[in-house]
Amino acid sequence: MLLALSAAPTSAQAPFQTGQTVAAEPGEADAACLTQAALDRYNSAREMCGSGEPDECQVVRELEARGSCGFHYGRYVVTSTDPQLGWIQISPTSDPTLVFWADARDFRSSD
Repeated sequence: MLLALSAAPTSAQAPFQTGQTVAAEPGEADAACLTQAALDRYNSAREMCGSGEPDECQVVRELEARGSCGFHYGRYVVTSTDPQLGWIQISPTSDPTLVFWADARDFRSSD
């Protein structure tokens, strides 16, 4: 059992490569956040909101209203990856000076 747990992180693979162009999956807002902590909270709240937790839906709205998460750029360039978490660091193609964190599952290749 211990061997399987220690092997799991190394078997994770980055779905995207640095420099690759990605697009947000369709939705109300791009699931990207300014910090890793905000992304962790946003992902958790979105999941629980989808399971019918109204308080968590409010957390999602608050993070978006504060400008911490939920953007509308659409297309991004991957600037780095964290394969263990499955997260990507991205910059909008229209403004490479901005940097966000996102769960790779919320994006698709747009090359």
